[in-house]
Amino acid sequence: SEVAGAKQTTMALLIAINQAVATSRRRLRDGTSMKPCISALIATKPILPVVRDNNSWFSSSCREPPHLPSIGFSGAGFLGCYHLGVADCLLKHSILLGPLQKIPSSSQHPILLGASAGAIVAASICAGVRAEDGMNIVLEIRRRVKAQGGALDVLYPGVSLIDHVRELVLPAIQQAVGNDEELLIRRISNGRLRIALTRKSSYSLYGWAPLPASLVLSRTQKIISKDAAQVSNAYCYVDSYRSIEEVVSACILSSYIPGLTGPARGVDDATNKAVRDATHAILQLVELGAVKDGATDEALSLSDLSPTTNESVSNTLDATHKTITPSSSLLEPFLDGGLSCVWPTVDNSTIIVCPIRANFDPNPAIFPELESGDITDKSSTLDEDGLLRKIKTIFAMRDITATFHGKKVHIASDNAETLFRMMFSSSETILEERFQHGYNDAHRFLKERSMLNVYTK
Repeated sequence: SEVAGAKQTTMALLIAINQAVATSRRRLRDGTSMKPCISALIATKPILPVVRDNNSWFSSSCREPPHLPSIGFSGAGFLGCYHLGVADCLLKHSILLGPLQKIPSSSQHPILLGASAGAIVAASICAGVRAEDGMNIVLEIRRRVKAQGGALDVLYPGVSLIDHVRELVLPAIQQAVGNDEELLIRRISNGRLRIALTRKSSYSLYGWAPLPASLVLSRTQKIISKDAAQVSNAYCYVDSYRSIEEVVSACILSSYIPGLTGPARGVDDATNKAVRDATHAILQLVELGAVKDGATDEALSLSDLSPTTNESVSNTLDATHKTITPSSSLLEPFLDGGLSCVWPTVDNSTIIVCPIRANFDPNPAIFPELESGDITDKSSTLDEDGLLRKIKTIFAMRDITATFHGKKVHIASDNAETLFRMMFSSSETILEERFQHGYNDAHRFLKERSMLNVYTK
């Protein structure tokens, strides 16, 4: 019956075309208008239905892709590769705006939010950087850290992840938009890219001098126990930009933890200049009202960052371009966005993307199932003495939860390994596996909601 129906449709279309051709010849000969003829032909065009099955949405003609209001990429460290796998799947199924894709109205593609590594991924995807190119950046950073830090990895003095990020991400974004800053600004206009920052003056745990192990442990416990109200007090974000440089600068500060991901001396470091340059750029955005309070969505002023240094801030902004004076060491107003809001959201409909297994209710989330955290131990720069194996043993056979930034995180061996791999570099094989896990988890998420936009088995 389906074949017979197709034949009938084809015959009807051929008859309509023949009639239209005959009519057009007669009208051309008589000198009359062609418009009625064209209208008649259009009216006879059959409507091809969208076919739905249990595995996918597909159609023999184009259809409107499913719409997601906002997607928040969590902090992830080296496992930003998981986010890239998720993004690769969402791009394939037309959830995200692809490279060189025509820019639709602002309501037709989601707001992207990001904290720390999630901010770098969100900005890169907005610019049209391909997921595989982003993965190459992750692997290159891993190679640099291993070569420079050796057994100490990121803890080796002088290693600055964010300086490597700037060197690699900035040209990647420039290349993706063809050095056309206006193209990038159009793609992220109307607040379509929101990068999380932590306001240092409102964050009770700042003060990044070297600490004894006991104090490090106590501060870590305090961070874990902070409730949502305390966190939001320090959370702020950037959602308006004038240049590629400002986008990358926001990503740099969103990933900056002194002594861990960046220089302990911050803006005063003479060798690693990413923090200094990024701070200068974002302070200018503060004056323009582009940096907003995470709780109220109101623009921050310079006095909101550090009232006692407001005059110094103004003097710094009036100084030579990208120059911050030594006396401005207190003018380091922003830290890693994940410290105050590790999974940024707009509201309860924001889809949270995170490599950690947790209960993200009421938000929908793309995260690993228990099996995808069960990865065979392989080489890591800090794994030679079995440190990772010991960590997993401690958490083996446990699956309790603890509230962290408003969500219930599973305290289990798979998450212990994930946290370890977020902080320290792993082998290329493991990073590539985590990329694939991100893709698979995103595919599962879309399949469960009948949102697959291409045919897959």
